[in-house]
Amino acid sequence: MEILPYVLLGVFILALGVRLVVQIVMHRGAEYATLEDRLRFGKVLNCVCVEADIMRRILSRDDARFIEGMGAPQVRKLFYSERKKLALRWVLRTQKQVSYLLKTHLMLAGHTSKPTHNFDFDLSAKYLVFKFISSVVLAIIWLVGPFKASIMITYIINSAEYFSSIFRLRHFDVQDSQLASRRSVQ
Repeated sequence: MEILPYVLLGVFILALGVRLVVQIVMHRGAEYATLEDRLRFGKVLNCVCVEADIMRRILSRDDARFIEGMGAPQVRKLFYSERKKLALRWVLRTQKQVSYLLKTHLMLAGHTSKPTHNFDFDLSAKYLVFKFISSVVLAIIWLVGPFKASIMITYIINSAEYFSSIFRLRHFDVQDSQLASRRSVQ
């Protein structure tokens, strides 16, 4: 039992190392950040913020309490089934969006006035934790539903908002004059 924290730390370091190696191999093709990438980055960033706020409201316990007070079991069953599907889709979508935002964030890092490698490493580590916990949340939602996993869903919402605020800073710090257009890269 005393060795468990060391094993978990080793697995985490190994996962982080694999992530960094994959990232280096993927970017070996000299992928360039373009103005189009920056525009799409902004759109996805706004979408993550809006969706997190909407999901906070949709998955609040208030609706579940209201439905519990109703007498029709079919209505309750349909309500819980639909919220479960919605929560699963949202977590998967949020994982993909945060992954895209991190990838683009790292591409745009070279086009800022002050690149921060230590910060980007820390951000990648936080992303790995987010990815792991959100995968666990997917399993929990699938097993018991979103309302019994509300604390963990709150973590996902807060993490999405955290990443959005960090990525928003990078988005505003990018110097457009250093970005190429899609046509000039091809």
